[in-house]
Amino acid sequence: MVNFPVLLGTFRLAMAPVLLSLAVLDQHTAFLVVLVTALLSDSIDGPIARHFDQQSPAGARLDTCADISIYFSYLLGACWLWPGIIRRELPYILILVSSILLPALAGLIKFRAVTGYHTWLAKIASVCIAASSLLMFIFGPAVPFRVSTLVCLLAGIEEFCITLVLNRPDADVRSLWHVLRKQPYR
Repeated sequence: MVNFPVLLGTFRLAMAPVLLSLAVLDQHTAFLVVLVTALLSDSIDGPIARHFDQQSPAGARLDTCADISIYFSYLLGACWLWPGIIRRELPYILILVSSILLPALAGLIKFRAVTGYHTWLAKIASVCIAASSLLMFIFGPAVPFRVSTLVCLLAGIEEFCITLVLNRPDADVRSLWHVLRKQPYR
């Protein structure tokens, strides 16, 4: 079923190769404009889906795939455009990447599917890392990015623990606390 949130997810998915192309072409400003547009579309697709009752497991999977595509295109593009900053911040970037990959790997092993819990902490971490990394690449300070990396690590640990506790994957889990208390997820 095609609806506006699905179109936003598809748009984000399509922006991943655009980001890589802009990085290879050394288009710093255009890269950042497309990235911010993709990140903003990510911030509104969920609320729109919930408001118009257009949530679906397929839409949640698309959202997760689009998120992963944008994040890794962002990382690869940043490596191309800002190699000095990437080298300097490599330990934090490795923590960030691990906090995304390890919970996803746990989900693949346990459920044979990519998990996309969209927890509150993951949403907070996503906003923090997006804002702080843009700040770092545009203006230079790295401390907010480093702190945001720790928030992402906590979100990754929470998602890993949720995978251990759940019997089946679910798309919208508020938090580990909700899972442990067996509260409705939505």
